[in-house]
Amino acid sequence: MKYLFSIFILISFCVKSQKFQDTIIGNPKYVREYVSFLTEKQNPQFLYNSDYGHEGFLGNEFTKKEFKEIWFNYDFVYYINYEKFYKKINNSLLIKENWFYKDHSFLASFSKEFYNGKLTKLVLDSSAVNRYKTIFINYKNRNPKQIRLMKFSKTKDYNTRKYFFKKNQLKKISRYVNGRKQYDSVFVYDKKNLVEEYVLHKRKWKNIDNNQRCFCEDPVGVKEMIKKNYFDEKNNLIKVENYKLSEDNTNYLNSKVEYKYDDNKLISKQDFWRDWNSALNKTELKKGTKTIYEYKFGKLLKKLSYTDNQSLNMSTTYYYDDNDNISKIEFFDNENCFEVTFRYRFDENNNWIEIIKNVNGKDLYMWKREIEYH
Repeated sequence: MKYLFSIFILISFCVKSQKFQDTIIGNPKYVREYVSFLTEKQNPQFLYNSDYGHEGFLGNEFTKKEFKEIWFNYDFVYYINYEKFYKKINNSLLIKENWFYKDHSFLASFSKEFYNGKLTKLVLDSSAVNRYKTIFINYKNRNPKQIRLMKFSKTKDYNTRKYFFKKNQLKKISRYVNGRKQYDSVFVYDKKNLVEEYVLHKRKWKNIDNNQRCFCEDPVGVKEMIKKNYFDEKNNLIKVENYKLSEDNTNYLNSKVEYKYDDNKLISKQDFWRDWNSALNKTELKKGTKTIYEYKFGKLLKKLSYTDNQSLNMSTTYYYDDNDNISKIEFFDNENCFEVTFRYRFDENNNWIEIIKNVNGKDLYMWKREIEYH
């Protein structure tokens, strides 16, 4: 499953800004987790149509990751509101999650089954969002063989994904709509079993009537390079190249990110993007944002972001308590300065059950966790 997990998130790169203990010590049977607002301050997140942003709810795992990243790095918050049930039967563990909107109305329900610590079944049981009704994964030798997504929208279309493995490596995903094949996603590995290339075999640009072109279905298709990853001898990701397909069906480099390390700690991240060079009358890659990371005693101390003209655009300084939990950040963003502090409360099992987020001297947000034990 570790190959599948790394594929799903592809190579998203994240730096831990704190040593935040989010696991639960003990034997929980129920967890309720949500964020609440302690003042009338309007959070920018809720200026959109959905409590979960303008793109809406993008799944339980993405929402948890996004919430934690924003909570510990910025003056505002993302949203989170769910309950989790644990049920153990012999060597199996069933985890069920129910997600809610800000008014506590139902949003979605997920369940996962583990056997001897390995994920064997993942189901989106139901959803109030007009997207997918159920997701069911069939496994073969502990690897997913097929994922079927049943839509209950007006079209009544259903999507299917078939997975192809070789020596426990995910080599290809074939996608179908109503039984008709759409395209393949192909993964290329290096000698260390790291994903080196991510390629699509899919539609291509074609000439149609009236001198127009379309990105049409094709029985052969075209190889579209999506991403190339480069690693050093310590398996650190040092460069990511992102590609696009031109109208002459050739792949071109559209953007890239370069990473540098010191003793396996990320110390810099440099973005590049494609822009028009009027002097040369062509597009070329130009430097974008550069982020510098500074450490002290093994912990991230500062994160500094510079614009393409090398002026400081954003900075964050991190402070920690005696248990290595982040206790304060000083955040600067385009001439706005924020001091954000975090106050923790723990239960008798030393699990955190409440974190107050204070911005410039005002308690604005509370991250609450209610835990019931067996």
